[in-house]
Amino acid sequence: MASVKELLEQGREAIRKGNASDAEEIFRAAAQADPNSSEASAELARILAAIGNAEEANNLIDHTLKINPSNALALSMKGALLLEQRKAGEAMPWLQKAIKADPKLDVAYVNLGIAQRELGQYDESEMTLRTALHLNPNNFEAHYCLGYTLALNNRMEEGMRALLKSIRINPLFLQGYLVLGELLQKGNQLDAAQKLYEEALRHNPAGIEARERLIPLYLRKKDFQTVEQQRAEIARQRNRPADWLELGKVNLVNGKLEDAVSAFRTAEKLDPQLWEPHYNMGEIYDAANDTEKAKKEYEESVRLNSKSFKPHNGLGLLLLKENRVDEAIHQFETAVRLAPSSPIPQFNLALAFTKASRKKQARDLLNRVIANRQAGAIKDEAKRLLKTLSK
Repeated sequence: MASVKELLEQGREAIRKGNASDAEEIFRAAAQADPNSSEASAELARILAAIGNAEEANNLIDHTLKINPSNALALSMKGALLLEQRKAGEAMPWLQKAIKADPKLDVAYVNLGIAQRELGQYDESEMTLRTALHLNPNNFEAHYCLGYTLALNNRMEEGMRALLKSIRINPLFLQGYLVLGELLQKGNQLDAAQKLYEEALRHNPAGIEARERLIPLYLRKKDFQTVEQQRAEIARQRNRPADWLELGKVNLVNGKLEDAVSAFRTAEKLDPQLWEPHYNMGEIYDAANDTEKAKKEYEESVRLNSKSFKPHNGLGLLLLKENRVDEAIHQFETAVRLAPSSPIPQFNLALAFTKASRKKQARDLLNRVIANRQAGAIKDEAKRLLKTLSK
């Protein structure tokens, strides 16, 4: 059976290889083998904090400090957990104690540098982080934090170099790509940002944030096929109704109607109370002249919706095509009440009034549309219809 010392080394090796679950298992074994080992409990606390188990990590840190009040790693972790709670001022004394207990603990300097940055002490933060890098030049988090601090201090080029260094040391470090990419975008280096996010995904296929950053960059190039691929991957990974809705909309842009219906159906199954999937499917079936299916979907979207004018507007247009003018007017009036500043339901209500020979009401609405700054292209249609009514 391995000794506690051997288990600690095995756990640290697992961390170096990026195997967090293996590291947790090994450190748990070490802590169980010797409950009085402050080193074992501190290492276990560190990995638990890294994977998001803050409550157990905090309990272990307190346990560690009872065993050994001068355990530098536990002191540093205490400060780090306070930083996560945005309590930089409270974190500072713990981190200073950690450095006093072990002046060579680079992670304590990193956390202290973060605390100083959060308190607006950019110059002090830079000095502290450079000390961390002097102790460990391969500490990718120190490079990242230094880059972030320099950027906040308006030293963009230096900041970007430090951020680039962090992801070259650790290509799996997604946050480094995201912050560097944001700086590139702010500097209007959009192609460079796109390449960076694509590189991030080669190393981190599950990096949804990078995919989301890429979508507007592909949209500016009208690369809708790649947008669809990214949306599909996001939907599969995160499996949220909103993601499937977005995928369905991109499917529509690319003319993939069956794929769009499938995406909207998935969104509906994930959240049966959503009106948007039914509305979008109503639009698809309406465009395909499948009136029966379109009406069913529009009616369901109206039943589920209480805020958007779109379901009422869609159902109203369908009813108008069927010459069910009074029913259409009711839907358009509801749409206008829900969106009083939108010219779309106003124009459609004017069309319905025209069909019902209610010309004065139609003219009044058309004048509202023409005066509406949001009207856009529909303004010209309103002018043509008003001219016809004026004859």
